[in-house]
Amino acid sequence: MGMTWFQDSMFHLFWECKFSTEIWRWICSIFKFQIPNSFDDVWKRATNVSPLVKQVWICATCIILKELWFQKNKISFEDIKPNMQRFKCRILKLVHESGLRIKGTKWCQNYDQRIITVFDLGIRHSKFQCIKKCCWDPPELGVVIFCCDGSSFGNPGSAGFGVVTRDSNCQVIGTLTGGIGVATNYLAESYGDMNALESEVE
Repeated sequence: MGMTWFQDSMFHLFWECKFSTEIWRWICSIFKFQIPNSFDDVWKRATNVSPLVKQVWICATCIILKELWFQKNKISFEDIKPNMQRFKCRILKLVHESGLRIKGTKWCQNYDQRIITVFDLGIRHSKFQCIKKCCWDPPELGVVIFCCDGSSFGNPGSAGFGVVTRDSNCQVIGTLTGGIGVATNYLAESYGDMNALESEVE
């Protein structure tokens, strides 16, 4: 009975109380993640982001959990009332100080740079991406092929699409590219398909 009460109390402290929910809302607004309801959710949120952002997110959430526990002790044993602004400043300071141990590489995008700026993490390197050659067979005589795709840096993140139209001689007879703002990978890919269909009709 005592252990059950303790677990329920811990869950309330970390995820449900008014102070903690405000902190999660604040940190998630920085990363543009959904608010987690458990530590499993914390790990799930850090998908489809760069290694750097993932490490900063995990670091920030662990610090928040630790500081929430310390805050509870201050209330219980020192009668110190919580201060939201001071708590947020401390989180930013501790993540910044932990930056020396964060070795993940960033992706070349505005989202990663914004995270670096918020936590003042300094200069961060991008992972080298090599260009690989790929080959494909041309369509049959008189047939036109539409190659289309879309992607986003982050999920969601800055997204765009592209369409390349080729004839049976492999000659490019048309191209189409565009940005669609902040969107998921799925939406970007779907947008590429729709524009390819519109190009086919035209």
